[in-house]
Amino acid sequence: AAYQALRTGGAAPRAESLGPFRFMWGCPPLLLEVEESVRSNYSRPLNPGDSLSNIDGHAVANLGRTEILNLFATCTGNIGFRDGTFDTRMRCDAERVLERGPSHDSDWVGPLRWKWDDPPEIVEIDPNVHLPFQQPVSVGDTLHSICGRYVTGLGRVKVLELMVQFNGGIQLRMGRRHQDIQRK
Repeated sequence: AAYQALRTGGAAPRAESLGPFRFMWGCPPLLLEVEESVRSNYSRPLNPGDSLSNIDGHAVANLGRTEILNLFATCTGNIGFRDGTFDTRMRCDAERVLERGPSHDSDWVGPLRWKWDDPPEIVEIDPNVHLPFQQPVSVGDTLHSICGRYVTGLGRVKVLELMVQFNGGIQLRMGRRHQDIQRK
């Protein structure tokens, strides 16, 4: 897969599949998807939002796409990842959901499953993930703003596009009481 990506040339795609992995190119590349058969082969199961850290012991943090593809092309199977943060999981999952296209009425983005009402509402929370908010987040809380931009009236695609650019600025509202929940 890496040889084929190197041969095609041209402009670098925003996201690319390499064997069992699908990455969003960045510094470092972020994992968008991984085949289940490979996911469980790691000491800590891989998750979307984890970042590629090394290939056969070579750190990739400051390498470009071509250099990383060259390492993949000669890889002996030793590929290292770092645990993704809340922010990177939000960005990666939003990218993956946008690529997938229309959904039913909800999607997982980061550790939260959003129902695409106006405003979007949390309908499920991954219990294994610590959420970086000052107060507890609950099912029924709604999304108020991302990076200072209010999301009411924007719709699913625009909200997901804001989530792809997510840099930590998120504000939720507690249920229908409109009490704001801030990040820590």
